[in-house]
Amino acid sequence: MKKLFLILPLLIIGCAVEEDTRLVCDCDYVVQDFEKEDCYSDSYDVNNNSLVINISKRKFSFNGFDYPKGDDTHTFEDDYISFKFDTEVQKFYQRFDRVNLVFYETKQNIDKYIEDKYPIWKPSETTYYQCKVVEGV
Repeated sequence: MKKLFLILPLLIIGCAVEEDTRLVCDCDYVVQDFEKEDCYSDSYDVNNNSLVINISKRKFSFNGFDYPKGDDTHTFEDDYISFKFDTEVQKFYQRFDRVNLVFYETKQNIDKYIEDKYPIWKPSETTYYQCKVVEGV
């Protein structure tokens, strides 16, 4: 019986599961063509975007989209979490500043090709969000 009391705290700590951290992010501003602009969209709400993070599960989800898990796409650090994905026609980068709760995403697309092999990239567009932790969900 005495051994059970010694082992019980280890079992409780060993079975502890990290819960998801849930945040709500509102669009702060957009930088497009090197100009700072207000947030605006006809097709979706630029505010109340959900951001869900779980370090132990390597989960990083923005607006319900779970980004693919991979050592080359995700970076989990003490001060930030980032996601990077590049294709032949698009560059996509997201970063969450865990200290200031600022999330931003940058997108850049191919504009055209020269001689069908040299890409010309459009200027990037970066959207900045201010996030806050959701309590009681």
